[in-house]
Amino acid sequence: MWIDLLNAAGIFCLCYFAFIMLYVGPRPSFHYIWLAGGILLKGTSWCMEQGKWTLIPEELRFLITVVITVGLLILLIMETQIFSKMWVTPGEEVHYVIVLGACVRGTRVTSSLSYRLKKAASYAKKHKDCMLVVSGGQGPGEDITEALAMSRYLQDLGIPAKRILLEDKSVNTRENLIFSRKIIFCHEEEQEKNYPKEEELTIAVCSNNFHMYRAMALARSVGTWKVHGLAAITDPFMWLSFTLREGIALFKELLFGHVSWR
Repeated sequence: MWIDLLNAAGIFCLCYFAFIMLYVGPRPSFHYIWLAGGILLKGTSWCMEQGKWTLIPEELRFLITVVITVGLLILLIMETQIFSKMWVTPGEEVHYVIVLGACVRGTRVTSSLSYRLKKAASYAKKHKDCMLVVSGGQGPGEDITEALAMSRYLQDLGIPAKRILLEDKSVNTRENLIFSRKIIFCHEEEQEKNYPKEEELTIAVCSNNFHMYRAMALARSVGTWKVHGLAAITDPFMWLSFTLREGIALFKELLFGHVSWR
């Protein structure tokens, strides 16, 4: 049974990897883990079928089994937390929506980023007093900053430029939130009114659903503001790979103490 299960899992991983390469192209990315996983699973299945697994010392086989089991349990816990925030929406009207950046192709936003921007624009049109903060610097293969590309896209969706604040220095999610917080308080200070204390300020973090748990946890770690989530959909064909990657990323953030468990 184990041989058949490993063989089937290996075939699935290899087929999924081939699909991803056809869908997004053969560029360096996390998605190659499916190729590595497929080869490993198929190789293990072949070794067991040929009786070569028993040639490995029993103690080493036990250690390998324990490491794999613990790894899968940790991943399951991470994925459970990720699923718990996949459909969040703000429980109250927020002052600011921070739209987290994602890869830009030249000057065009990718499908993942477009889902976030459409969700944020929809919320902004229903809540006229909230501001949008678009957050993301310029990375390899990007002709402009992610923030500028996002601002242009939102304006094409009918959001006035005066309701959009740009944060264009960050290179990861944690920096997205740290730098956006500074932008928000600079904007508050520029307004001729008594702006709320940070504890009274409400913000929503907007990202794709697989990313929401970690994004909200990071937002809580960088400020004392009230944090809500605004979850956008994910490309259904890429959802599985993105969610697996996110589980590993969340474990890393917890391991290094960047977020707290809640």
